[in-house]
Amino acid sequence: MNLQVEIEKHSGFCGGVIRAISRAEKFLEEFPGKTLYSLGDIVHNEAELRRLGEKGLVTIDKEGLMNIPGPSLKTLLIRAHGEPPQTYSLAQGLGLTVIDCTCPVVLKLQK
Repeated sequence: MNLQVEIEKHSGFCGGVIRAISRAEKFLEEFPGKTLYSLGDIVHNEAELRRLGEKGLVTIDKEGLMNIPGPSLKTLLIRAHGEPPQTYSLAQGLGLTVIDCTCPVVLKLQK
């Protein structure tokens, strides 16, 4: 079987992911040396995750959220997929600064 894959010329990350990456990059440029935590992968692309990781983005899961050292001085990025209200409450309770990158389309669907 000969399978041919064509990539559409306008393919790429969705607008919500592009926005989240842009906000992460802006934070990492404005605060060099400071860690930015992302709750889950900001994008489903290993090369992009590596690139952002080299700039200081650390991907964590919910368990990792509970183990951030010195959380009151840390910043958490909520990726384009969004999170339930309990996650925001938990982050606030831990004293984390939150950068909410939930996609506007996702927010609209959640309402």
